[in-house]
Amino acid sequence: MASALFLSKTISHKKNISDKIIDAIYRVYPPLLSRVLTMKKTVVGIAILFLIIVLFTFSKLGGEFIPTLDEGDITANVIIASESTLSQEVSHH
Repeated sequence: MASALFLSKTISHKKNISDKIIDAIYRVYPPLLSRVLTMKKTVVGIAILFLIIVLFTFSKLGGEFIPTLDEGDITANVIIASESTLSQEVSHH
C-alpha cells in the first residue's frame, strides 16, 4: 500500500547503453544473415577451414602442460558379512 501511495505512477524509460547495443545489433544482423544465407557453400567452406586449422594447431601443442603423475594406485576392497558388527570385524583382523 505504501508503494502505491508514494511511488510515481508515470513510467519513463531513457535509452541506456544496452538499448543502444541491441538497436545496433538489430540494424546489422538481419542484412548480414540474409547475405550469409545466400553464400551457404562459402560459409561452410570457411567453417571447415577453421576446423582444420584448429585441429592442426591443437595437435602441435603437445602434452607438456599436463604433468605425468606416477603415484601408483592403492585399492582396498573390504567385504563384511551382513550380520557382523564393526567390533567383531576389528577383533578378527
